Amino acid sequence: MLLKNCAFILTQNKKREILRDNDVLIEQDKIVKIGKGFSKKNRQVIDCSNKIVLPGMINSHIHLPMTMFRGYLDSLPLRKWLSKVIELEKKLTKEKIYYGTLLGCLECIRFGTTTIADFYYFPFERAKAIEKSGLNGFLDSTVMDKPLFFNNADDAIKNAEKFIKKYINHKYIKPIATAHSIYLCSNETLKKINNLSEKYDILKRIHISETEKEFRETLSKYKNTPVEYLDSIGWLNEKTILVHANWITNIEIRKIAGKKCKICHNPTSNLKLAYGKVMPLDKLIGNNVTVSVATDGPTSNNNLDIFEELKLAALLNKFTSKVKISDQKIFDMANLSGARTLGIESITGSIEPGKRADIITINLDKPHLYPINKNNSIISHIIYCANGNDVSETIVRGNLLMNNKKILDPDERRIINKVQKLTGGEIIWKKN
Repeated sequence: MLLKNCAFILTQNKKREILRDNDVLIEQDKIVKIGKGFSKKNRQVIDCSNKIVLPGMINSHIHLPMTMFRGYLDSLPLRKWLSKVIELEKKLTKEKIYYGTLLGCLECIRFGTTTIADFYYFPFERAKAIEKSGLNGFLDSTVMDKPLFFNNADDAIKNAEKFIKKYINHKYIKPIATAHSIYLCSNETLKKINNLSEKYDILKRIHISETEKEFRETLSKYKNTPVEYLDSIGWLNEKTILVHANWITNIEIRKIAGKKCKICHNPTSNLKLAYGKVMPLDKLIGNNVTVSVATDGPTSNNNLDIFEELKLAALLNKFTSKVKISDQKIFDMANLSGARTLGIESITGSIEPGKRADIITINLDKPHLYPINKNNSIISHIIYCANGNDVSETIVRGNLLMNNKKILDPDERRIINKVQKLTGGEIIWKKN
């Protein structure tokens, strides 16, 4: 494949170079060269003369099957929302999980996301859907003390380990050990998830410090703040991903930094579920903590557009802090920091020779992306002006999944109509 005459290439290399009027040569699943004068012979050529070429977005925290509940249960605080969601989830079937995941994957492809870290149940059905979609995925079988689809936590952990064993050596679907949260997992359950991470040398993750209530409950029950509690049971290290982390203290931030944990920031979901506090992005980045950006699920967001999350992360920082995070560092959160969060920064997250060809393009045929000149920044345009609907091409591992805004999976309409049927809706998208 040859991306020809690229108007801008946001390389995200160490120098953060932005190249003009260059080509990107892709062979199999790798970026081979960046330059000019490459032969078009026997290659699929995409004209990028009016396009921004950038690394594929990385969504480091998502609940794909929850597309099935999009638009349900809006305007509820977290605990009430969660209790009602759990009642809905009890009615899920393997078929609903599979098609809900596929629908989410289609949305990710349309919005330029090439790697996802999905957090949910029924891992084998989700893995099957993600394989069909062509995306890169990190998946789990989420564990809690009272699991929805197992008799007890130990049975849920056995299923999680079964999934880990099957996918531990998969090329582009990787397992993660996942505990839902401190408030839904006992000390014993958390330790067993930690053991899975250590046994198989894989990442582990948990929702943490989402609300003031959770913070105070943990402090009362364990005589420690949430982060300090996890540290006391050996949970914190470079393999740990902490999701949300809104209600964290300065002491906890230093602890997170010292243990080299990673953070997933979900600005839209945090606001929608009324968490009452904005994650202290300035302090985390100021302490050299890796922070990636994510959408959370389509029931608490309600879309999967990482561009929106970048803008909101930037705006929330400006609104709440005297320390302003640069546009470049905000942009990093959707690619390099996402890759670092998932331990794949040597594989993807930038456009450089030898890196995996996870690339998207944005067509500059939109008035809201102009003007472009020496007095403004193309990175600023990506954060504050662009959105997922501006994505023209989505390329994953050198495979073209969307071309000129057209999804190349011929099943797109069938998948959408199937979800409509499974959720009791009428078929709207009919053949022309």
